[in-house]
Amino acid sequence: MLTLGTSLGATATDGSTTLTLQYSVTPQADAAFENTLRRSSIERGRLLRGSTVLSDESSTVFYGTSPVRFFGSTDTDGYTVVTSTGNLPVAGLVGQSGAFLTSITYTNSAKTTVVARETQTWSLETGPTASTAYACLNSSYLTAGGAPDGSAAQCYLIDTTGNVSGLRVTITADGQTVVFR
Repeated sequence: MLTLGTSLGATATDGSTTLTLQYSVTPQADAAFENTLRRSSIERGRLLRGSTVLSDESSTVFYGTSPVRFFGSTDTDGYTVVTSTGNLPVAGLVGQSGAFLTSITYTNSAKTTVVARETQTWSLETGPTASTAYACLNSSYLTAGGAPDGSAAQCYLIDTTGNVSGLRVTITADGQTVVFR
């Protein structure tokens, strides 16, 4: 997805109103991050209630391949640096999971003020058919002071060859959970 690009959507309902999540990844030219040339892509997420745009955010993600590793990202909300990372599996079975990364978000690249922290794991979960599974990135967020600040699971529907055909996103914040499918 990072090197080829993708565009996916999912919906949830809020009473009688439909919430729509539009997610896309657009590969970019290699760019410098933390003084090293890295691969980069723009991730964009739009949230709509009916036809009204509630949120439209994008960030530039810096990563490497073989194995896939994330180094950080930049956006209008901050400058995120991955502080430790593991490898995503190249193959696996439903039910497997593991640690992936931890990161710190600062207000900017000067890295003087911490805004938030994140811990991310990966998991392979049952898909809707015998030949599909969800490849998930599960995030737990903390405030700058270390208090819990919600969680999210970004799950990509994949087939046995790794092709992505769908999206499921679960967001939990302030005691509320919304699942986009």
